[in-house]
Amino acid sequence: MLTAALLLAMLPNAPSNLVLARGGRALAPILVHSDATLPERHAAEELALHLRQITGAAFEVRQADELPPGPCIVVGPGPMARAACAPSLEGFGAEELLRQCSNGRLLLAGGRPRGTLYAVYRFLSENLGVRWWAPWATDVPKRATLEIAPFSVRERPAFEYREPFWHCAF
Repeated sequence: MLTAALLLAMLPNAPSNLVLARGGRALAPILVHSDATLPERHAAEELALHLRQITGAAFEVRQADELPPGPCIVVGPGPMARAACAPSLEGFGAEELLRQCSNGRLLLAGGRPRGTLYAVYRFLSENLGVRWWAPWATDVPKRATLEIAPFSVRERPAFEYREPFWHCAF
């Protein structure tokens, strides 16, 4: 069993995990393209806020037009997103989203106007375990070291638009 694990670790093309924070220190900046929309910029700020709550690390949100070397988090469907991922981002529906972690990069993108915002919230919920119960009740897990295994999820909602019909929405 140990031999098999060692052999897998030595494979040159074995996917490696992306470390976003270690010991309460951020290791990857959050990048938005210069032509990002307001919802995409808000998505980046929401991600930074929640990553700080999870890890205790201050994640920097930067505007960039090219992918830097090293690990990073790309928020939004701009040219950096196309360079960061294999699947095409063309033809996204308005609410469609892509969450992908590969090659030392995390991509959270979606169709305009709100797809990227949904990608960030789905990542926080599905991948990191954040739970929003009500405006006054949120569960945020705490981890000083945050490591993400490679994954790729593209989603299209079953409904044309979302509307919360509950007391807090009024």
